[in-house]
Amino acid sequence: MEDFALAFMSRKCLELYTIQRDFLNVECARLILFKLLSYFIMTISLIAKVPQVMKVFGAKSGQGISYISLFIEVNFFMSHFAYCIASQYPFNIYGDAIVNFLLVLCILFLCLYYDRKHSLAWIVAVAGFGSGFWNCDG
Repeated sequence: MEDFALAFMSRKCLELYTIQRDFLNVECARLILFKLLSYFIMTISLIAKVPQVMKVFGAKSGQGISYISLFIEVNFFMSHFAYCIASQYPFNIYGDAIVNFLLVLCILFLCLYYDRKHSLAWIVAVAGFGSGFWNCDG
């Protein structure tokens, strides 16, 4: 139970709440609220893109979706999470960027694949993952 609580607060805050019973500590309340909000945003990010993935997958077509906008999104999310990882920020700061990066990369792959650009789809997928990992090295 302590490990679960430490995912949302520091050890100091845990001690303040459990030992000293100081439930009105503003700093700890802000920390908990911030972490809960960031995990909520990660969850919403996942929920927001999944229907688009399912629609492209179900229709077996990416008609009407701009490749350029998907490339821009992939690069934006990759740059965001790579910078955060290189700067050693906590996961809850950039977790939504990783989720969005993977989902947009999946949408881009499916759109290219269903438009019969199989080679380009695989190149984009491999290059996307590869550059994502490479950028994380700092």
